Amino acid sequence: MRATRAGLTIASLLATALSTSLAAQTAAPDTVTGRVTSSATNGPISGALVYVTRGPDRFVQQDTSDADGRWRLIFLPGTGDYLVFISSPGSLSFRKRVTRTAAEQRFVVDAVLAGGAVAQLAAVRVQAQAPRPERERRTGAIPTTGSNERIAEGVYGAVSPTSAGNPLATAATIPGLNVSANGISALGAGGDQSLVTLNGLASGASIPREARTRTRASLSNYDPSIGGFSGALLSQELDAGREDTERRMSFTLDAPALRSTDALAQAYGLRPTTFQASLGQTGQIIDDRLFYSTAAQLSRRSAAQATLLTSPSAVLALDGLDVGDVTRVQDGLIAAGVPTSRGSLNNVVDQLNLVAQLDRTPRGTNALRFTGLLDAQQTSGAGLSPAALPGVGNATRSITAAAQFGAATYIGKRRPSQNDFRTSVSVQRTSQTAKTALPYGAVRVPDLVADPLDPSVTVPTLSFGGYAGTTGARTSATWEIADDLSWLRGGRTHLFKAHAWSRIDALRDETITDARGTFSFNTLADLAANTPSSYTRTLAQPTRDGATWNGAIALAHRWAPSRVFQLLWGARVEANRFLGTPARNSALETALDLRTDRPPSSVAISPRLGVTWYLVRDQAGGTMTRSSDLATRSMIPRGMIRAGLGAFRGLYRTDALANADGATGLPAAFRRLTCIGAATPSPDWAAYDAGATPTTCAAGADPIADAAPAVSLLGSGYKPPRNWRASAGWTSRVSKLDYRIDATYALNFDQASIIDRNLRPLKAFALLSEAGRPIFVPERSIDANSGGVSPNAGRVSSSFGSVVERAGDMKGRARNVTLSLTPDLSTLGDGDTYLNLNYTWASARAQARGFDASTAGDPRTTEWSRSPFDIRHQVIAQLARTLPKGIGLSLFLSLQSGTPFTPLVAGDVNGDGRANDRAFVPANATAELTALLADAPKAVARCLESQRGTIAGRNSCEGPWTQAMQLRLDLPGRLLRLPERARIALQVANPLGAIDQALHGSAGLRAWGTSAPPNPVLLVPRGYDAGASAFRYDINPRFGETRPSRIARPLEPYGVTLDVRLNLTVREEVQELQRQMKPGRRGDRRPRLSTDTLMARYQRSMPSLFVALQSLSDTLLLTPTQQDSLAMNEARYRTTLDSLYRPLVTYLAALPDTYDGKLALEQVQLADSLAWEVTYRTGAITKSVLSPLQITILPEFLRRLVQEAPESMRRDHVRYELTVTPQGSSFSMNRR
Repeated sequence: MRATRAGLTIASLLATALSTSLAAQTAAPDTVTGRVTSSATNGPISGALVYVTRGPDRFVQQDTSDADGRWRLIFLPGTGDYLVFISSPGSLSFRKRVTRTAAEQRFVVDAVLAGGAVAQLAAVRVQAQAPRPERERRTGAIPTTGSNERIAEGVYGAVSPTSAGNPLATAATIPGLNVSANGISALGAGGDQSLVTLNGLASGASIPREARTRTRASLSNYDPSIGGFSGALLSQELDAGREDTERRMSFTLDAPALRSTDALAQAYGLRPTTFQASLGQTGQIIDDRLFYSTAAQLSRRSAAQATLLTSPSAVLALDGLDVGDVTRVQDGLIAAGVPTSRGSLNNVVDQLNLVAQLDRTPRGTNALRFTGLLDAQQTSGAGLSPAALPGVGNATRSITAAAQFGAATYIGKRRPSQNDFRTSVSVQRTSQTAKTALPYGAVRVPDLVADPLDPSVTVPTLSFGGYAGTTGARTSATWEIADDLSWLRGGRTHLFKAHAWSRIDALRDETITDARGTFSFNTLADLAANTPSSYTRTLAQPTRDGATWNGAIALAHRWAPSRVFQLLWGARVEANRFLGTPARNSALETALDLRTDRPPSSVAISPRLGVTWYLVRDQAGGTMTRSSDLATRSMIPRGMIRAGLGAFRGLYRTDALANADGATGLPAAFRRLTCIGAATPSPDWAAYDAGATPTTCAAGADPIADAAPAVSLLGSGYKPPRNWRASAGWTSRVSKLDYRIDATYALNFDQASIIDRNLRPLKAFALLSEAGRPIFVPERSIDANSGGVSPNAGRVSSSFGSVVERAGDMKGRARNVTLSLTPDLSTLGDGDTYLNLNYTWASARAQARGFDASTAGDPRTTEWSRSPFDIRHQVIAQLARTLPKGIGLSLFLSLQSGTPFTPLVAGDVNGDGRANDRAFVPANATAELTALLADAPKAVARCLESQRGTIAGRNSCEGPWTQAMQLRLDLPGRLLRLPERARIALQVANPLGAIDQALHGSAGLRAWGTSAPPNPVLLVPRGYDAGASAFRYDINPRFGETRPSRIARPLEPYGVTLDVRLNLTVREEVQELQRQMKPGRRGDRRPRLSTDTLMARYQRSMPSLFVALQSLSDTLLLTPTQQDSLAMNEARYRTTLDSLYRPLVTYLAALPDTYDGKLALEQVQLADSLAWEVTYRTGAITKSVLSPLQITILPEFLRRLVQEAPESMRRDHVRYELTVTPQGSSFSMNRR
C-alpha cells in the first residue's frame, strides 16, 4: 500500500513537470500590430517598413503596411518586451518600446508619421569661431611642406656634456651637415652662408645645457617667409614653461687623471681640469597665463700649458731637439736682448651662459613672449705652444647679449587672421690683448738638427718675443624685425601668409693685426748676428665701421585640398643695402679709375614651390618624436613624398663694408710694411721693450721694400650669394624598418671672389723649370738669399699696394643623397634598443680665381675644381641599449672622407703679393721627393705621382678619413645607493683613440678620433738662382701628413667624463594637488574649497558602470527589474564612495596655508585606492544583473569592464574614465 502511494506520488510529480514543459512549448504567441497614418493627410500610409525587435534575445521580424496602413507580426514564444521602429520615405521615423503590464498577449502600436524629408532634431544653437591659422613653430616635429629638413635626434650621448648647448656641436650630429671651426657648411657653401636662429631670429650663442630646446636643420625650406641663408639653416627653439614646475641640475667633471693622451697633447694643455654646473627650471608664474623657462651654466677649464722653457724632453724630441738645444736658444735670445720669461703658463677658460623666457598666454587672442640670452667667456694664456716662449701668449674676452620679443595676435571675428610679430636685438663684443708689448719673432733652427739636409727631418721653427695676432676690440650689433600675417580661406584648404622682414647689422672693428711687427730669422746664427731675413708690420689700421640692411617681403599660399596632399608656393623679394659710404680716394680714381665710395645695393626675387604627398592616408600629419631615457627618435610616416624647387639668398655682411672703410688707400687708412732681405731693419729688442718698433725698412733697398697702402673696395657687381635648389625625399617603412631617402641638387651663383686691380697683367718672365709659371715682377725684386719676392714692380700704380675689389660672380654646383635607416628593435630582449644609421654621398664643384684660393698662372683666370667643402662620404651611426638593472649604454660614431687640399709653395713666388702659389711637382726623382713618396700616405703619394712635371691642380689631393666617437654609460641612482632622482653617467670621449693605442702602439698611431688637416705646403723657397732663373726649394717631408708618428701634432685625448644629473622636480601628482588646493591659501583671493565641493569633485572622478548601462536601456532592452537593480546599486556605490572620501575632504578642507604636499597626496592616494577597490567590484555586480546575450552586445569597452576580473584590474593598476552624455558614452583606460 505504501509502495503504491509512493508510486502515485512520483507519477503525479512527473505529470506535473511534463505538463509545465508542454505548456511552455505551446504558450500562446504575442501579436504586435498597429496602423501607420500620416499627420499631414490623416490617411493611411502604405508600404511603410516596420521592424520589431524582441527582448531580451533581440530576435527581429519585419513587415510592410498594407493599403489601409495596417501591419501585424507574431512572436512565438512571446516575451512581452518589444522595440518597434517604423519608417517611410518622405516622413520622419517612429520608435517606441512596449512591455507587458498584465497578462496581455496583443500589443497595439499605432504610429502617426510627420512629414519631412529628414529627421528633425531638437533645435540646438551652436556657436564657434571660424577656423584660425595655427600658430607656427619654427622648430618642431612637423616639417614645412616639401622641405628637406631633419630634426636633431638620436642618443643623448652624441654630444659631450661640456659641449651640449653649442649649436655647432649639435649640427655635427645631423646627417648632411659638415662642421668646422668656420661654421656649418652644406651643398658647397661655406659657414658664412649658413644661418643659426633662436626662436626664428638670428643667434648663434651657446645655450645652457639644461635649457629645454629643439633643433632642426634645413637644407631646403620652401616657405618664402624663411630666408637669409644660402647654405644651411639651423633652427633652435626654446620650449615654453608648463603648468608643472620642473627643475633640473647637472654637474660635469673632467680631470687629467681621467684622461690619457700623448706627451705633446699634454704639453698643449689637452688634459685639462674642467668643471661645469648647469641648472634649468620651467613653470608658471600666474596660473594658465604666465609661464617661464630659465637656465644657467657656469664652467671653468684650466690646463697647464707647456712652453719651450718647460716642455718635457719627449716633446722636444718630436722636433729633433733636446734640453741642451733649448739652453742654446735661450742663450742666443738673451745675447740678442730678447726677454725670455714673460706671460702666463696656464690656459684658463671661464664661461657663463644664461637664458630666460617668459610666455604670456592670456584668455583671449594675444600671446606674448620675451627671451633674454647671455654668453660670456674669458680666456687667459691663449696662443702658447711647446715651441714658443711664454711672451707670445694673449688673453681674450667675449660677451654676447640678446633680447627677443614676440607677439601673436588673432585679428577679426568672422574670418580671423593671425599676426605674428617678432623682434630681437643682440650685441657681441670681443677683445684681445697681448701679454707682451714686443715684436713677434720666429727662427728656424737647422743649426740644431743633426742633418738638416735629411729629407726625413723637419727643421723646427721656434717663436719668441710678443704676440703677432689680432689685438683690440670688435663690437657687432644686430636688430631684426619680422612680421607674418596668416589667414585661411575655404575652411583650412587655403592658407595665405604675408611676410615682412628687416635686419640691420652694425660693426665697429678696432682691432689691429701684427701691431708690433714680426721678425723672421733663417737660422739661430742669424738670430745671434741680429740679421733677420724679413720684417712685416701693420703701420696703420684705423677703426672700421660697417653697417648693412637686409630686408624682404614674401607672399605664400599653401593649398591643402585634403589631409594627404599639400602644395606650398610663393615668392620672396629680397633687398640688400650697405649703410654707409667709405671715404673717396681721388688718387685711386686717377691711377686705376676705381671708386671707393660707391657700395652696391641689390634686389632679387626668390620663388619657392614645395609639395608633400602622403600615399598612406592614416599617416598624414608629419613626423612625430618619441623619447626614452637614452634617445629621441622620429616616428616617420609611411609613404610620404616631399619635393620642391626654390631660390635661396644670403646676406650682405658688415665686414665687407668695414674692410672697405678701413682700407681706402688714403694716408689715414690701412698701411702695412713689408721688408725683405737687405731691406729688413736690424732689431733692437731693448728699445722695442719700451715701445719703439720700426716703421720703415732699411735704407737703400726699395725694390724689395713695400709700404704702399692697400685698398679694399666693393665692386658694382658684388651681390649676396644665392643658389637654386631642387630636392626630393621619400619616407616609408618595410616590415620593422623605417627608412628615409633625401636628395638635393644646388646651383650656386654670385659666390664671393676678389680681384687685385693693381696687379699688372703682364708677366716679366717665366720659370721654365716650373712648366712656364709666369712671374709678374723682374728678377731684381727677388731676394736671392731667401727667395722672398716683393710685388712692388708688378703693380700698375706704385702709390698703392694691393687693390682688392670684392666681386660676386663665381658659380658652383653641388648634390647630395642621404639614406637613413632606423629599425624597430622594441622586441629585442627586455630592454629598450635604438639604432639609427645614416649615409650621405655628396659632390661639390666650384669656380675660383687665383686670388681666391690658389694660382698656377694668371690669378685673374677663373677655373673649376672640387670645392674645398667637398666631403664625398659621411656615415653617422647611433646605438642605445637598456641593460639589466636600468643601466643605459649609448654610442655615437661619425665617419667622413677627407677634404680636398692643394699642394702649395710656402710664400709668394709669382709676385702677385699673395702666398697662394701652387707647387710644381718635380718630374725628376730627387732624393727628397723619393723619400716623400715612399713615406707619405698612399693617397698623397698617388696625388703627387699623377702630377709629376706639372703645377699641381687646385684641390687635387684629398686628406684622410676622420672619425669621431662618443660612448656613454648611464647608471641609475639606486644602483649606487643614491636617490632615484640622481643619474650618474660616464661619458667616454674619443674611445677610438684608446682602440688606436691598443692596436697600433705609440709608434704606429693612426690618429683615430683626431681631426688633423693635412699640411698643404710641398715646397719651401730657400733662395733664387738668377742665372738659371729658378727658385731653390726644399721639399717638405711632412707634406699631406696627419699621422702623429710623423708630425708634431697633439692627439685628441681619450678618457672618461663624470656627469651627474639631478631631477629636482616635485612629483607631478603633488603639484596637481597643490594647484587644486590653492584657492584661499597663500594670498589667493578665491574662496577655499568646501567639503561639499571637494566631495562632488572626487565623486565625479570615479566612473559609474551602472550609469553607463542605464544610458543603454533601449539598446540592451533592459527589463524594469534590471533597471531597478542598476539604480539601486548606483545609489549604494555612491554612498560607499561618500563614506570613503568624507574623511579625506574634511582633512583637505582644513589644510593650512603651508602644508606637506607629499603627506596630503598620500592621504588622497589611500582614499583613491579604496575607492577603486569598490569600483573594480561593480563589474561583477553588473554581470549578475545582465543576461549573457546582453553582455555580448555591449560596446567592447563596457564588455571588458563587466567581464574582467577585479583581481587582474587590481594587479595591473587599471584606471579608466567613463563619460555618459545624451549622445552616447566615451571611455579611456590606462594601466599605471
